[in-house]
Amino acid sequence: MARRDARSLDHKTLEEIRTRAVERVQAGESPEDVIRTLGFTRSCIYTWLALYRTGGWDALRARALKGRPMRIQPQQMSWLYRTITGKSPLQYRFEFALWTREIIRMLLAEEFQLKLSLSSVGRLLKQLGLSCQRPLFGPSSRIRNAFGNGWTRSIPGFGGKRSGKGRRSTSAMKRAYARTTIRERRGAPKDERRWF
Repeated sequence: MARRDARSLDHKTLEEIRTRAVERVQAGESPEDVIRTLGFTRSCIYTWLALYRTGGWDALRARALKGRPMRIQPQQMSWLYRTITGKSPLQYRFEFALWTREIIRMLLAEEFQLKLSLSSVGRLLKQLGLSCQRPLFGPSSRIRNAFGNGWTRSIPGFGGKRSGKGRRSTSAMKRAYARTTIRERRGAPKDERRWF
């Protein structure tokens, strides 16, 4: 019989398996026969029997798993999700118009006095169902839509430099995009453009 991976079973099921296995051993079956029919390793049954001998049936019960409490509260997480999905970093006076882990980290420190590492922010984003990937429709798509075919000539800094194999460097695009105003990105006439 193939061995089972008990990690895939829930805690109540494991508790029931432990209880039934010990009952069968008490009824007179060999511990090795019992564990072989269940498909677990041989050492499991002896661990369960030792627990039963020292603590009775309560020792075989499933316990709640405890871990370190989260530093961010549920209402803070929902605020963060609404903020990331509904607002721009520019509204919080950040220089770059796309959410990054570093910007989210600074926002959490500013709003809630939480100091998180970049990897913790990444895990938090994953819990919220968000990712740190480059967006499909980033600033360059918005700029192209606003300015048409001549979008690179309309924005200062987007003109000449290219890196590597004919692609525009991401950092150059970020710097040029950060220098533009919101109204300029939307295609407002030059005399109505303002810096925010």
